[in-house]
Amino acid sequence: MFLVRFLMRFTVVALAACQSLALRPELGRVSVSHSIAHLGAIISKISGPSDSLVALQEASGVLSGILTETGNATDHISGDDADLLSSVITLVEKTIYSSMDDAHESDVASLNEAIQTVSSCNADIADRQSPEGDLGHLHQAVQDKQTELNRLQGVVDDKTEANDTAYDTFDSHNQMIAAAPACPALPARTMPSLDIFFDESEYVIWYTAQQAAYTVLRDAFVAADKALEAAIEAYDIQRAVRDTQYCDWRGELEAACAAFDVCFSEASDFYTSELVPRVTLCMNDRIEVKKAGDTLVHQIQFLLGQAEDQTTPEIETNRFEIEFPELPAKGECDLSPLDDDEWVPRVECVTYYEMEQGTCCCPEADRIATEEECATAQLTFRTGGPAEIRFSGTSQGIPGGCSWRTHDGSRSAGRGHWNSELEGRARDDIFPICRTVN
Repeated sequence: MFLVRFLMRFTVVALAACQSLALRPELGRVSVSHSIAHLGAIISKISGPSDSLVALQEASGVLSGILTETGNATDHISGDDADLLSSVITLVEKTIYSSMDDAHESDVASLNEAIQTVSSCNADIADRQSPEGDLGHLHQAVQDKQTELNRLQGVVDDKTEANDTAYDTFDSHNQMIAAAPACPALPARTMPSLDIFFDESEYVIWYTAQQAAYTVLRDAFVAADKALEAAIEAYDIQRAVRDTQYCDWRGELEAACAAFDVCFSEASDFYTSELVPRVTLCMNDRIEVKKAGDTLVHQIQFLLGQAEDQTTPEIETNRFEIEFPELPAKGECDLSPLDDDEWVPRVECVTYYEMEQGTCCCPEADRIATEEECATAQLTFRTGGPAEIRFSGTSQGIPGGCSWRTHDGSRSAGRGHWNSELEGRARDDIFPICRTVN
């Protein structure tokens, strides 16, 4: 390349030496004007930042050729040529750089927006878990139900103790009842004898006294027993309410955590794997355009005599350099409250599911064990009315355990079955109902 340039310059010099001295400035001016016009044509074709670099580099090559011939001798440049060169400077510094400023700011905004998206994933899950958030409200509702359940457990404990005490007192009294005295034979059937018999009978005295004491202690035990039954019933109802509330909260929390994982993963992956590489490439392209543009501008300024040194000074590129923000750390979706020791007794969240019609039977671990739960499970699938167990017993002809029979596949019609024979066999018109613990 050096040899080619040397030969070209040698040829130009040799040809120029053959010309008349009077013609050299005019011929040089024509050549320079032609090159400047070509330079202007190159720059005018720039349609956007994407093609700026190639055009600026090509224009610099043309300008280098002019500088090689003329240096910064302005007598080879016409006024129109000088105006054209000045317009090139304006185009570079005002139009191209301004367009790159817009692209630069757009990329910075995209980075900030992507970071905000990631931060929003963290903020959203934090807000939802806060006392004011929907998950926080659900958590508090379960805690309130647990507090009431604890109170009712205390009532059950008190009633149990009272029941035990009443029974022990009643039983001790019964064990300590003195043997009944012998019932004397009926005396002579005269008024004096019978008056004494009925007024002073030791058996009558014993019976009357023991009956009164027995009745008091028996009634106290019966009342204590009924109070305990009522306390246990209230506790069982509250436990069902607490369990339902807990399982609703658990389902919402687990779904929220899963959604948060997807939100954070997708947003951070987009930022790291897609946006940052793209913006980095665009930033580097703009920096290269800035270098090429500043070089071209300096060459023109030197050609016009506005710069003393042809060497381009160090180019500042920080105008288009981007400091990439760091991704925030992943927030926490806390599932640990689900396993807190405060949930007494522990909660089993059961989901009921149906198998295909004509299959038998539920997996052993998923079989419903009682007729009562079978009725509850059928509410999951029954529509148009309450669950109804139409068959309850033992049969080898239908699926074992809990099942639903329907002739047309409709959930609004049909009948529930409870087969205490846990094996049984498949029926085309019956589908088994099973349970799974979450």
